[in-house]
Amino acid sequence: MQGESPPVQAPSEAGARHRAAPEERPADRDCTGHPQVRRDPKAMNYAIAIEHEKGSSYGVEVPDLPGCFSAGDTLDEALAGAHEAVAFHIEGLLDAGLPVPTPRNLETHAGKRGYANRTWAVVSVDLAALSGRSKRLNISLPERVLRRIDAAAEKNGESRSGFLARIALQSV
Repeated sequence: MQGESPPVQAPSEAGARHRAAPEERPADRDCTGHPQVRRDPKAMNYAIAIEHEKGSSYGVEVPDLPGCFSAGDTLDEALAGAHEAVAFHIEGLLDAGLPVPTPRNLETHAGKRGYANRTWAVVSVDLAALSGRSKRLNISLPERVLRRIDAAAEKNGESRSGFLARIALQSV
């Protein structure tokens, strides 16, 4: 598919993957201070779990998007690949007419079994931008309804437009 980058695999010279002993791996790490990790309050913010073992690539999993994975030889490549993977995954869901899962907060995933000693980050994706060319719309809503929409959008880490687009796509 055009624009889609192939998954990056560890070079064969790296040998077999071995897990580092727990004392060699820092406890759950957070790379939200990394320059490529931006938390956009107007976007859907998906938590990503990054795993890295000595001598191998960085593997990325997106718990809220089952089947969405990425990898990179460096942390920078892994983060860039994660953003691209999330965008392509969501585009595929939209094209298939399937609902886009609501992202849950990072803490929801960090304590789950199977995610111990992972590095956590957040990938921000604007659903409205992925849904095709945006068109300005002028609608009238009661203030009470608008407040509830804004509160729900903020709770889900989405923009008002992204929230309304997701709800509308789930309803049609």
